[in-house]
Amino acid sequence: MTDFIAISNRKGGVGKTTLTMMTAYGFALYGQKRVLVIDLDAQASSSLSFLGADRWIEAKDSGRHAGDMLINAFGDGKNIDISQFIVQGGGDVISPPRDPVIDVIPSSSALDDSERTLLYMMAQSEPTLEEVFYDIERKVANIIRSADGLYDVVILDCPPGLSCAAWGGLRAADYALIPYTADPTAEDNIRALMKNVLLRDIETRFIPIANRVGNAGGSAMVIDAIEHEYGKFGLQIPSRQALVNALSYNEEPVSPSIKFGSARNLVENLHEAILTWKHHAPQTVPIENEYASA
Repeated sequence: MTDFIAISNRKGGVGKTTLTMMTAYGFALYGQKRVLVIDLDAQASSSLSFLGADRWIEAKDSGRHAGDMLINAFGDGKNIDISQFIVQGGGDVISPPRDPVIDVIPSSSALDDSERTLLYMMAQSEPTLEEVFYDIERKVANIIRSADGLYDVVILDCPPGLSCAAWGGLRAADYALIPYTADPTAEDNIRALMKNVLLRDIETRFIPIANRVGNAGGSAMVIDAIEHEYGKFGLQIPSRQALVNALSYNEEPVSPSIKFGSARNLVENLHEAILTWKHHAPQTVPIENEYASA
């Protein structure tokens, strides 16, 4: 059975790509799992981190990307073969005797164009824009779930904002990790995301994860408030230059120690924390009662 894990926050710049990278390598290296990364963000940061510029351009030009995947799935009404959009052999880490298996469905700016095209297409058959939006996100989720059984873990790098791709990814996921930086807007952004989750009747289990944690006293207060409301994940990810460096793709594969440097232990710790949380996560999302009547 495949685990589908979304990395999401409606706010940009909170480290979704970093957490996607760490999660993928954690499961592939330390869990010895076959991992598929589906990049649903038109900025394609995860795609570049796992494929490098040359392979990303090659995949984009040959139609192996998330935008074409969505258009093909909707265009002819047939069941899609998601494997035709997968780029195999992603990542730049070697770790004998069994190198990590990370494959990728990359993204590109064409994903935004694909969403707009789908909105026009679906508007011909649905009575309201709201129903069009919901129909698209459900179909996006179905496309993603068609990868069930092909891999042990599918990781979804969701875009910021509230697009069809973002909600389709969240609807497809079994679990969602919400990275946040502990600034004054963090609680409001997470609360707004949870409100929409409830209104959409999404059953995915969520957990916020403090990212780029520094020593500022205000940050500790924000983290305490969020953990009090949504539960503790068991790991806070500190601000480390080594993680920033690890986002760059190495043309020649390197060892985990070279790839992550002093942050290597964080990748392993994140993997262990996800497994621990997965087995103890509540079945329902804790939302303020006021949202139930929104």
